[in-house]
Amino acid sequence: MLQIIGWLGCLYLFVKGLEILSSSAHRTEDGKLTSNGKAAAIISILGSVLFLVLVNSQASASSVALPTVPTSSSASYSSAPNVDENLTSDEMNADMNAVDLNATDVAPTNLSAKY
Repeated sequence: MLQIIGWLGCLYLFVKGLEILSSSAHRTEDGKLTSNGKAAAIISILGSVLFLVLVNSQASASSVALPTVPTSSSASYSSAPNVDENLTSDEMNADMNAVDLNATDVAPTNLSAKY
């Protein structure tokens, strides 16, 4: 997605350079391009090409570094055992009942203390 946004930025700069080249606002009375117009057109067109190269090199570098996701048939994400296979329903219920979410024996935090 970011690469597409980068390409759109390159396209914008390139079109802006062409617009500057074709605009009569950047021309003298005898039809020649002003020096400011030349500089702006060159900077925008060369900037778009440079930006395109940088966006593509960044995209290719990050796509190489991404790990491949194993499929379920080839490997697993973790060597930890599956909970459903090793615990009986009584053991799972005992673990769930051991945690009291409404416990009031937790000491309150002193929020007014100065550090």
